[in-house]
Amino acid sequence: MPVGVFLGALRRRWLLLLVGCLATAGLSVGAYLWSKPTYEITGTVLLLPPASSVSSTSNPFVQLDGLRQTVELLGVALTDQATQEQMRSISPDVDFTVQADGRTSSPCS
Repeated sequence: MPVGVFLGALRRRWLLLLVGCLATAGLSVGAYLWSKPTYEITGTVLLLPPASSVSSTSNPFVQLDGLRQTVELLGVALTDQATQEQMRSISPDVDFTVQADGRTSSPCS
């Protein structure tokens, strides 16, 4: 179909074209306002023992069993009121969770 014939058909049906464009724009704005996007970020941090407690010939990944208390203290510190206020100053509707990784026995938080 030549372009001229197509533009002529659009010109003859201009009212239908206008109603269709307005309906599309209205439904698009309504869908955006009704379903706001949500973003989710997941991160994992591995805690290692300090270098002073690991010998130079030892592998620090083998000595991870004594850091469970550190993981629990870090979780409490990151969920206190001051940290929540800092996150809310970035975005008022932010929600975050800090917890130990239950899938492993290593001190991941």
